[in-house]
Formats: sequence, C-alpha cells, structure tokens
Amino acid sequence: DHPGAVPGEDPAFAAMLAEASDHAAGIAAEVNDAAGYFHAPRGLTAPFKDAHLAVQFTRALPRPRRYPGFFVAEHASGTVTVAQSDADGAPPADATLLACDGKSPEALYRERVLPFAHLSWLDAKRPGDLPWILIDRGNPFAPLPSACDFLVDGVEQHFALDWMPLDADTLDAFAERVEPTVVQQTALSFSGEGLAWVSIASFFDSGEGVGEELAPLMEAIAAERAAIESADALVIDVRGNLGGASAAGYAVAAALWGEAHVEDRRPRHRITAWRASEDNLER
Repeated sequence: DHPGAVPGEDPAFAAMLAEASDHAAGIAAEVNDAAGYFHAPRGLTAPFKDAHLAVQFTRALPRPRRYPGFFVAEHASGTVTVAQSDADGAPPADATLLACDGKSPEALYRERVLPFAHLSWLDAKRPGDLPWILIDRGNPFAPLPSACDFLVDGVEQHFALDWMPLDADTLDAFAERVEPTVVQQTALSFSGEGLAWVSIASFFDSGEGVGEELAPLMEAIAAERAAIESADALVIDVRGNLGGASAAGYAVAAALWGEAHVEDRRPRHRITAWRASEDNLER
C-alpha cells in the first residue's frame, strides 16, 4: 500500500525495501521460537528509520528476559557506567564499562540494540535504549557477551557475566529511573523561573479542525500572549506525544508565533503521497 513500492516512483525506497526484505527473510529462516519471531521483522522495518513503519503483534509473545545481575546506563560524561548492581560478584555501581568480549559499548549498541529497537535511531531514545546492550530478551540475532572489562576506582577489572532471570518489577523500576514515564497534559503554564511552558500530549486533528484538547490550549495562548512574550524562555514539551496531523502542529505554531511567521517558514519542497490501493481507499 506504500507509494514508494510503485516501480520507478521512488528508486531509493525500492532499493531499501529489496535490501531490507532480503535481510529479514535471511534471518527469519533461523527463527525457531517466539523471541526470534518477534525480532526478525525488526530487520525489515528498522533500516527505514520511519516512525510510522513498525511491527506490531495482537498479543504478547513470550520472551524470557535475563541480565548479568547489574544494569548499565550512559553517564552525563558520555561514558557507560554501572547504574545498579544487584548480585554478588557483579561490578560495583559507578564502575565504567570499557568493553565486552572486546567490543566497545558503542559497538554493542550498534549490534545488539539499534537493529531491533523501534525508534532507536532517534537520539532522544538513546538513554532508555542503551541499557539493553546488557539485557537479554531472547534475541537469537544478538549473541550474549560472556565477559566485560570495567574500570573500578581507576583499576581495570575483568568480570565474567552470569546471566540470570530478570523479573518485570526489577526491570520496570530501573527503566523508570533512566527514562521516567511522562503523563502529559495539554496545557499552558508559567513558572517563577521566567518560563512559559506549553505541554502538548497529542496533535490529534479531526480533519475539520484541531482536536478538543488543542483548541483550549490555543485559546489560552491567545489570552496569555503578553505573558508569553515577556517570559525569558518558551518551552514546547512534547514528551509522550505520539504525533498526529502536521496541520494541527502548524495551528499551534501559528497561535504562538503568528500565521504569517509560520507560513513564511513552512517547508515547500515536500509532498505527501498516498497510493490509491484498495486498502488505503477503504481506510
């Protein structure tokens, strides 16, 4: 149903589709369990780096999770360190990860995470995705490291990895630390620090106008224009926003900066093409 698949319409898309399809078919031939069935289609969708292209399942697939008794995360300095140590014999908290089986943390991220995590190509997803370099979810295409080298109090130490079951509560609690859940509400607010804060939970568009959540926001922006313009900074907070229609986004932008300002800066070189397939027409 994608217009890029029409011969001659989008050569780059067609080439990517052929390459990704061959790759996915190749690894699919090795699948013999539910975890492999889950990860193989990622090989087809991940190369496109398209948020709208993803594999979804109608029910949960059993994918037993394991970890080596500790979690790692990316430090503000850019290094990867132990963020939580749960087992005897595991590296201590704050130890710096140097390599696993001779591979750097960045190489592990490129091999074990990027090809299989939805939206992992977005920089904003990295903090929550990087810990998965040392979390196993049964992916047969991402072999488990057997040992890692850490810098502990300035001394390099070698640790053999003892992979053990990882329960959902432990994983969820850690994930909340590195990538806190955001319960977004569409609203305009101000803080005493000179900030005007616009939170937008969704860009839903009914097709005839902005959604019922965005209309009050735009009214609030109009009513508080003087306060917004006198603020030291304006924050547009779209954490947790799953998208919607670009027209709704432009409407909010116009409410903030004015129609003429937005129209002068809208991209003119892009079009949205839809293939007139039976499925698309029905939808």
